Amino acid sequence: LTETGNFVTDTMKEWGDSEFALFLDNGKDGKYNGKGVSGRIYGGDITLTDINRIMPDLKSNDNGALWKATITGENLLKTLEYSISVENNQKGWFYYISGLKMKFDPTAEPGNRVKKITASDGTEIDPERIYTITVTEGSVPEEYLETCEKSNILSYDVVSKAVESAALLSPVRDGRLVFVHGMR
Repeated sequence: LTETGNFVTDTMKEWGDSEFALFLDNGKDGKYNGKGVSGRIYGGDITLTDINRIMPDLKSNDNGALWKATITGENLLKTLEYSISVENNQKGWFYYISGLKMKFDPTAEPGNRVKKITASDGTEIDPERIYTITVTEGSVPEEYLETCEKSNILSYDVVSKAVESAALLSPVRDGRLVFVHGMR
């Protein structure tokens, strides 16, 4: 699923012309219906049925609208650590990322899950700097955002258009999101 999540976030990042993109995945912990990537892109022709299968089954009035926003490095790190609170049970939740490289332990307690993070080029995240980011509606606490331009453009539509215009999709494991367990 990670390669498919990478494709989704890369598509969002390109659409938003932003430094980073985050796409929340609920970790399939059974406590909340799938906001995350629900399937993989496989070899062969990709149909609308495939796109329906990989994109989340959104609930709770979510429609996957995209937001272009700005966020401090400090709030970006908080977002990646804590994801979205579901009665303070966030184990297993994480973001697919674009523009970042991260080692992440989804089984660790929130506050200790991000083990290492940099921009894709290896630059450290500056807590004081303001970064541009593309996210889906409600997937980042609004109080963490410096500015936010809410659109009516849906992540589903952006991904569908990217699939239609691509001659070939070649998801690769590029090491941007590495899951580790018990790493200090």
